[in-house]
Amino acid sequence: MFKKSKKQNIIILIIIICFLNICKSLTENVDKEIVLKIDFLSKINYENVECGGSINIFNQDTKIYPPCKTFYDAGERSRQLFENISQINQVSLVLLVLNLDPNKTPLTISLIGEKTFGDLKNYCSFNIDFQDINGNIIKESDIKKKPLLIIDGKSVSRSFIKYVGFENNTLCNKKLISINNLLFKDWSSTLVFSNSLLNKPYHSLDFYFSSIKTIGSFKFIESIEANYTEGDLPANFIFKDCHFTNVTNQYQTPLFYMYYNNISFVDTILDNMKLVYSPFYLTMSTFVMENSIINNIELISNDDLPIVNMNGFVIQFYNLQFTNNKVSTFFKGYFPKRPSQPRDPNIFRNCLFNNNNIFSKSSNSFIMISLFQIMDSIYLSLENTIFSNNTINGEMSFLSIDKSYQIKFKNSTIPNQFSSAIIMDNGFIDLKSNSRINTQTTIKGTNNLITIDKDSSSNLNLDKLKKDCLKCNYIVNFFENNENSDGLGTKNNKIHKIDKDDLIKKIIVPVLVCSITISIFVLVVIFRKNIKLYFKIFNSPNNNNNNNNNNNNNGSNNSINGNFLSDNIIEYEYGQSFEGLFSNQTSCDNPYTCPSSSSHIDLISVLDKNNDAPELDNNV
Repeated sequence: MFKKSKKQNIIILIIIICFLNICKSLTENVDKEIVLKIDFLSKINYENVECGGSINIFNQDTKIYPPCKTFYDAGERSRQLFENISQINQVSLVLLVLNLDPNKTPLTISLIGEKTFGDLKNYCSFNIDFQDINGNIIKESDIKKKPLLIIDGKSVSRSFIKYVGFENNTLCNKKLISINNLLFKDWSSTLVFSNSLLNKPYHSLDFYFSSIKTIGSFKFIESIEANYTEGDLPANFIFKDCHFTNVTNQYQTPLFYMYYNNISFVDTILDNMKLVYSPFYLTMSTFVMENSIINNIELISNDDLPIVNMNGFVIQFYNLQFTNNKVSTFFKGYFPKRPSQPRDPNIFRNCLFNNNNIFSKSSNSFIMISLFQIMDSIYLSLENTIFSNNTINGEMSFLSIDKSYQIKFKNSTIPNQFSSAIIMDNGFIDLKSNSRINTQTTIKGTNNLITIDKDSSSNLNLDKLKKDCLKCNYIVNFFENNENSDGLGTKNNKIHKIDKDDLIKKIIVPVLVCSITISIFVLVVIFRKNIKLYFKIFNSPNNNNNNNNNNNNNGSNNSINGNFLSDNIIEYEYGQSFEGLFSNQTSCDNPYTCPSSSSHIDLISVLDKNNDAPELDNNV
């Protein structure tokens, strides 16, 4: 008995040691960190850019070097380290700016020529931290949106920072470029340049900009074009509490040129700009703005340029204020085929378009969408959006789409300043929650299916809709509205700044997993006899007498007959079937409805218990 107990304890001890080693390897799999110190007021000299303080990360160099004096020296030093340290594959870089006083006017640093930080390569992550005159780290939460440093770039000829992808980036636990609390002044070169897709293998990369302000700087980001393949993940660019202002750009360059990226703006302002090119030019990307302002921007080009020029996947605007601008088109987009990736809806929610001067040019539409192909499950949603006090010069429609599409209006009004509300054929249009169309021509097109709820029906002239939209079907639902927002949760696609040490992900979770696993193994070893006995009893013949109960549920089908009323209106009650209603219709390209010239229904009133027009559409 004693021998068995001793043998059992040895097995348990071996298991514990093995799992402790696994836990140790997991917790040690954290990116090492190099901190390069910068003191712009330092008088200490150094040679061969050997600066930045202690870099004793692999116990190879215990010397403490003087702080760097410039961003250029810090950049050269960061690249120099790779020539001297062979194991530097999982390392993050921190620039620590010393001796700043957040209570005084920010220090101004003037950069000249190519004397910027330069290429950032072979580092898993990068961020800039600040230290006050007392040696304490200045927290972003303590200074809010205030810049701690002004970087003057009027004499600069290259990017402030250029991210260069590298072959071993899959070794990184995280890849994050984080820059905050800087003011960039009078930059004519691109501030941030990324070629993150040039090297393989490739996985997620985040750029996080917080409390960044630019004055007179007209090109902030350029993300280089590259061929992407199946499985590649786009880089994420997140802007929080940023302000881009006072730009006069005479060059054909956008403020943000993005290729295969997810870009998000939160609590961000763009204002006081005169541009000859769209500020946003996006390719194969998604674009989200939340709680942001676009104010006093004038596009002075003779070309028909929009504010957002996009050959990409998704646009989403939440609580956007678009005011005092002089433009011809707000959004012009082409939505291409997106391989094997889910596509989210395009959304305008709680937006305000106020006091804008809109002039009609060749496009003649405020929002223009072109589609690569008909996409049945994707739609544009306009919710709680207000247009007020806008001046429109010339004939202009609000929205035009070149292929069959779904459009959902909720508690939104298209004002009479637009000549028409929607231009589209073979599409689906849903008007609900007191939506209004006050334009001279309501909907231009043919073979559209238009559903109208109880609240919106009183605001619309159905005869006018019938006249404007040829061979279109109309479904009016007189039941109470479901106030849910079409199942659209507020989806911001935001990526929050990752904590410096990734405490939960890299330490707490592995420790918990290891602890639970060890406990399970110990319990199995200790109670293995009882477990065997339990399965022996469970599998005995006396335990195999089971009662089988078969429940046959008989469903009931509701059958009904439709009652034809006057004026080509057909009314149905809940519980009835409308099978065969459109049996005489001929086929066409419309995925939602295909009325023929010989047999079409001008107005249908359907008493739909679930207030679900798309389901009715599928039955059609």
